[in-house]
Amino acid sequence: MQKVRLLNTSEYLTEQALRRVLEGTRFRIFAQLPLSKVIQPQSDETVSKAERDLLRTSELDFVIYDEESRPQFAIEFDGPAHQLYESKRRSDLKKNGLCYKAKLPLLRVTDTHLKEHDKSTLLEYIASRFVTWDKEKHEIETEIAEELLQRTDDEIERFTEGELITDPTLDPAFRFHLRHPFPGTKEIASRLLNEYGIVTPHVPITVWIDTSAQQRVLRLSSQGMSEGSKGDNYVASKEYELVEETRDNVQLTTKYLQVFRSTFSIQWSLSLYDDYDPMLEAPLQYRQRTGEWPTTYQDIPGISMPELATDMCEFLVLSQVEEWVRMNLPKVVKTD
Repeated sequence: MQKVRLLNTSEYLTEQALRRVLEGTRFRIFAQLPLSKVIQPQSDETVSKAERDLLRTSELDFVIYDEESRPQFAIEFDGPAHQLYESKRRSDLKKNGLCYKAKLPLLRVTDTHLKEHDKSTLLEYIASRFVTWDKEKHEIETEIAEELLQRTDDEIERFTEGELITDPTLDPAFRFHLRHPFPGTKEIASRLLNEYGIVTPHVPITVWIDTSAQQRVLRLSSQGMSEGSKGDNYVASKEYELVEETRDNVQLTTKYLQVFRSTFSIQWSLSLYDDYDPMLEAPLQYRQRTGEWPTTYQDIPGISMPELATDMCEFLVLSQVEEWVRMNLPKVVKTD
């Protein structure tokens, strides 16, 4: 007989990252829970033999529970074996399907989620957004409701169509996302402003406005963005331009210094069926062919993968800017 290692290195790092974020909150993390302890079929629900076998024999790597022991979302760490072995891939599909039926959000992570970006990892960002959303969602909903009380019936009708919100600022998730970009983005924006006097879209709006009256300002402006799903990934691309603006009493002169581009891709959808290939067939086509929707999405309360992709794309662009200016521009000389 011998002792068995419970977690491999990547799983251990995953657990430690989650514990750092969840410490002191109302949430707890459990590792390697039997699937049948987390989800169970309802009394009137039909379950296939393969699904029953999976419930009996499989585990979830990590499950986040609230203080009432209700599962909030699950995490599976996908190492190389998940792509190399067909049996593992089929098991993953069935597990995706069971979590989907139980309405349990499932996040599949890889070593990419554990890589540090300016002292923050993707996994910690996802978990922190989940925790912060839990704290702030009711406050934001109340804030929006109070604002709507100040609107006329005509204004409300313009901003909504039935239950559909046409003004994104009235969507709590949209407002929350603007308040909580990737932490490294704010840190780099602050360093660019304080060390080089560069104004980016991530500084307070008052700073952006105040610089409009200055004789000379370095400004980073967004020049375009594209985003969308590609296969089971969500891909975001962004372009920024660094310019020097000088003003006199007559005119504004703009000098273009450098263009920065970045692309970031993250898995968004999880397949549910063996015969679905996201690179060959759109989900709607599969549904028209079979009557079933072939995918579920890795969206955790507080953040979606499209939001994560755009946030990381912006962070990577600002990282490029910081690297370039350190080699090409002098630091700001501050005087009292």
